[in-house]
Amino acid sequence: MEVDGKEMSRVLGNLLVNAIRRTPADGTVAIAAERSPEGVVLSVTDGCGGIPEEDLPRVFDTGWRGTHARTPPAGAGLGLAIVRGIVEAHQGRATVRNTPGGCRFEVVLPAAAS
Repeated sequence: MEVDGKEMSRVLGNLLVNAIRRTPADGTVAIAAERSPEGVVLSVTDGCGGIPEEDLPRVFDTGWRGTHARTPPAGAGLGLAIVRGIVEAHQGRATVRNTPGGCRFEVVLPAAAS
């Protein structure tokens, strides 16, 4: 796969900062990378307690910040929109789903043409 290293660092950084902010101090944030039939999947799984199902389709929208219970006052709601923009510029996709006790953000990037 061919990517802009600086931009992918920003993607991973934004996902990690969000995960760490939303996970309790005694919780876990896990990062993984694996090959898939679609290319490469990078994931960040956290212990945030999950995102309300009705909000999942909106998390990558510009300005979305979630509920006051989940979101500290800091932040403009741009981090995940930036993630989506960078990933889509690399012909990939960014998704989120709830997991037991938290959520998992996935970035799928296509394999380079051989």
